[in-house]
Amino acid sequence: MIETVARIPIELRGLEPKIWRRADVPGSLTLKALHDVIQVTFGWTHSHLFEVVAGERSYGEPMPEYDDSGRKVYHAKHIRLKTLADRAVERFAYVYGFGDNWQHDLIVEEIRDGDASIDYPALVDGARRCRPRMSAVLGAS
Repeated sequence: MIETVARIPIELRGLEPKIWRRADVPGSLTLKALHDVIQVTFGWTHSHLFEVVAGERSYGEPMPEYDDSGRKVYHAKHIRLKTLADRAVERFAYVYGFGDNWQHDLIVEEIRDGDASIDYPALVDGARRCRPRMSAVLGAS
């Protein structure tokens, strides 16, 4: 049996021109593994904490000793994309680096059977290099 694959466009929020990627990922992928995919495709360096906000829940690496907000953060390694799909979550956010607050918008564009000849996850397309210069983010010339 061929596994279900989700096509997910990922866009770095608030920048013009847009910086984005589109990836095909297995439905069995955990949100922690999706974090790893985003790190590679955007050229991030795994040097900051991350969080995935899907529906009413936040997923990441819980650190209750540092969180004084009182909100619960669930383990990203314990939830799979197909679970979000089963909950009808089609849009979610990925935040990388809580100081820099790089926010990414993700949409489940399509769910389909995978192709046995493709090794997933697979980068489908995208535009622009990442990491943006701070002058681009701040609007300076």
